[in-house]
Amino acid sequence: MKWRLWKTAFLLTLGCILLFWMVIPLTPFDDCISKRKNNPAYKALHEKHFLLVHVRIRTRLTFACAVNATDAYQNSIVALSGVMVAFFTGTLWWITRRSVRATEIAAEAARAGIELSRNSFIIENRAYVTPVEFLPSKIIDIHTGRVLSWRFTPQWRNNGSTPAKRVRHLTNGAIFEKAGIPDEFIFPDHERSGPDLTHGRIIGPTFTLPGPYFQIDANIIQTIAKNFGFYIWAWIEYRDVFEDTPVRRTEWCVELVIHGDVTDPKISPEFIFQLESINRFNGADEDCYREAGSQAPVKTVAELAPRSAGLPRLYMTHSFSMPYPNWPQPPTDQ
Repeated sequence: MKWRLWKTAFLLTLGCILLFWMVIPLTPFDDCISKRKNNPAYKALHEKHFLLVHVRIRTRLTFACAVNATDAYQNSIVALSGVMVAFFTGTLWWITRRSVRATEIAAEAARAGIELSRNSFIIENRAYVTPVEFLPSKIIDIHTGRVLSWRFTPQWRNNGSTPAKRVRHLTNGAIFEKAGIPDEFIFPDHERSGPDLTHGRIIGPTFTLPGPYFQIDANIIQTIAKNFGFYIWAWIEYRDVFEDTPVRRTEWCVELVIHGDVTDPKISPEFIFQLESINRFNGADEDCYREAGSQAPVKTVAELAPRSAGLPRLYMTHSFSMPYPNWPQPPTDQ
């Protein structure tokens, strides 16, 4: 590219010189040549010597007359030289400007490439926390042997190759009519949203962390099995190990379908409960129902219970994550 520009500048310069030579009348040069040729001494030299001597004499004559003409056109030559210097200066400025711009474009492309590589590396290696299951466990009266209540604990697994840190999570539940969760339902939290993102647990790569459980009385489950639906929704928020990355969030909501007698301690949970995911409150990061880091509205379990269910005011216990300090302990079974 630069060689082409310099070649173009040279040709333009040569063209200007030739144009100057053809346009401007060289009277002093012509007069000098004519005067010297008509000199008797010059004629005598041409007559006495060979061709090579003639050429040498002619060359010296031409050079001497050119110097004479240069002196006569000194001002014009100086002006032409100024024009050529200005032209070369402009050409050099233009080339430099193009080079600087090309350098800036290359730097921007390099920065974009580095950012793309960094984003690709983060996508490949960041923590991805996803739900595994809602693990049911029964609370049995040691005196009577009957099932008092059931706990449902979400299991969160980090499928990424780096740890998830500053984890906070919560589990909620409610009973709805058989028609399902209303469209206007906003999936509130029960009284609290867990610790903030300045501290919390860490989930290592490929490790599973149990979330706060949700507990409900076995007799109430048996009561609602035919006429109502029981739904559990849970969420988890965390940060990955990379700097300047957003808060990550995963949501999970399921309907608990009941097929057997939940008060029978001999029946295994997999034969009683069936978990079915619903279309809402199921997603990760930008696909979540609620933005990561935002505070959900607070609704107690009693406030969410349909009046037609005829249930006692406190028919379910709240979810808990007991390792956190200053959190209330779950109530003991009566």
